[in-house]
Amino acid sequence: MWSAIEYDLRKRGLDVDRSGVTGRVCETYPTAALVAWSLPKRKPTLALIEQAFPFLTIGQDWRKPLSTDDACDALVCALTARAKVLGLTVVPDDVDQARREGWIHITDQDPRALLDPEKAMAWL
Repeated sequence: MWSAIEYDLRKRGLDVDRSGVTGRVCETYPTAALVAWSLPKRKPTLALIEQAFPFLTIGQDWRKPLSTDDACDALVCALTARAKVLGLTVVPDDVDQARREGWIHITDQDPRALLDPEKAMAWL
């Protein structure tokens, strides 16, 4: 799936660093993210996400749309992307190789680290 997304982004003129070290795009994978956060290796559910990330406030209007497997996967990937923005994901030892082959970003940081507004503002 990633190769199709990368192709589309490049077609639209966005330069994609496959390592995710630079730029605004990084590859994530929900199961890998859950394992890195020491969460159960299974399809994430909204209940699991809310338990692991208690600072998330999910309004009633969003509960049904976020109850599907795909939506929960996307939410976990969005949380991982937030970690990348804050500089909290694991970066590859060999960036050149990762730029050729790709790199899946994960973090093992405490989920509360995603709340750091100073790091988020520094990235903008």
